[in-house]
Amino acid sequence: MTATKPRAFSFSPRLRALPSALLLALAACSDPAPPAATTTNGATVNSNSAAANSAAAPQVPAASATSPAAPAQDTLGSGVELANFDQSVAPGADFYRHVDGTWLASTQIPADKSNYGAFTQLDDTAQEQLRTIIESAAVADAARGSDTQKVGDFFKSFMNETAIEKLGATPLNAGLAEIAATPGKPELLRLSAELNRIGVDIPAAIYINNDEMQSDQYITYLTQSGLGLPDRDWYLSTDNPSHAQARAAYAAYIDKILALAGYRGTAPPSAAVLRIERRLAEAQWDRVRNRQAELTYNKRTLNELQAMAPMLDWAALLQGLGVNQTTLVVNQPSFIEAYGTIWNEESLADWQTYFSF
Repeated sequence: MTATKPRAFSFSPRLRALPSALLLALAACSDPAPPAATTTNGATVNSNSAAANSAAAPQVPAASATSPAAPAQDTLGSGVELANFDQSVAPGADFYRHVDGTWLASTQIPADKSNYGAFTQLDDTAQEQLRTIIESAAVADAARGSDTQKVGDFFKSFMNETAIEKLGATPLNAGLAEIAATPGKPELLRLSAELNRIGVDIPAAIYINNDEMQSDQYITYLTQSGLGLPDRDWYLSTDNPSHAQARAAYAAYIDKILALAGYRGTAPPSAAVLRIERRLAEAQWDRVRNRQAELTYNKRTLNELQAMAPMLDWAALLQGLGVNQTTLVVNQPSFIEAYGTIWNEESLADWQTYFSF
């Protein structure tokens, strides 16, 4: 597959690629060419800076013949890869092709990727470096309690397929039993916070980041979550055959996984899980709306949040998540309100099934 039009940069959805025009502007601001260099006693200096510095700096005796040579200084460039330009395309006709044309024509998109660019390449390199570090830790004779020993042992336990197959779902039994034993929704809500701290998805997720309106401060963000399929459209679309196939396969997967884990809740469990996830999907904002930063920044106090969805004990949930702030940003207020309604209307048994999966 040729790189007919891969993205030159790959960022998270909330970021944007740096325009090529900005890169060119930065290049234009730098020196058009380094001044001629002269060599003095093995040290390379620019002729322009040498003249200026000789008047301002005190004179230093010349190095002797036995003195070590000063290291040569690398010349800093603009960072713009001129070799990627296609000079046959006029900038005014197609600036993107003018800047990236040669790169687009010569770059292959790897078979396991939908796009490729400089940041994807950096990520691939970082992953390989991490693998080297982890595999080295696994074979190292590291001191007990050291980071190297912990990383190595964790990796070896993850790769020990024999032990994993022998244990089966046994490590999950205690957690599943705790969910099944919750006497009511308040207890289950508090337990869901504890489960989220070990990686279990919950409908209202939190993350900590810089306050978008006061970047020198951190603040808690509350955002929609809780779906097993990639996006709300996978639940709601009626004209996409692949989405319909995915929903059917997902239902079968839910039932199989919980059966293998020995789950003894509502039958079939997929009915409860998919019904709750579909209701959550119906309430979630779509990607277009989520990209509008002015709509997703809604600062609320804990009391205001409680008024939005009074069926949920937000103080207990946030405490369980380790959040002690009394003001937070709600990304999608209407979803939080709907989540409160869904939480109230769905039965305890079905919520237990949802969190078990």
